[in-house]
Amino acid sequence: MTVLATTHHIAQDMESVTKTFRLRHGDEADREWATLTLLDRHAPGLAPVPLECSVRHGAPVVVMSRPRATRSGTCR
Repeated sequence: MTVLATTHHIAQDMESVTKTFRLRHGDEADREWATLTLLDRHAPGLAPVPLECSVRHGAPVVVMSRPRATRSGTCR
C-alpha cells in the first residue's frame, strides 16, 4: 500500500498563493524562498514573485504572487 504525504498546504486567492509547510519538516520553506527570490532577481517574470516569508502558528509560510496564464502558442 502506498501512503502519500505532502510537505505543505496551499491556499490561494485572486492575487496570491500561500504555502504553509509542515512543522519541523526540513528547510523546504527556506529553499522555496531562496529559489523565488533568485528567479525574481535574475529572471523576472519566469516564476511567481515572492511576497512574504514568515512563521504563522509555528509553521513556515511562503506567500507568492499567483501565476498568470499566458498563451504560449498552439498545439498541432
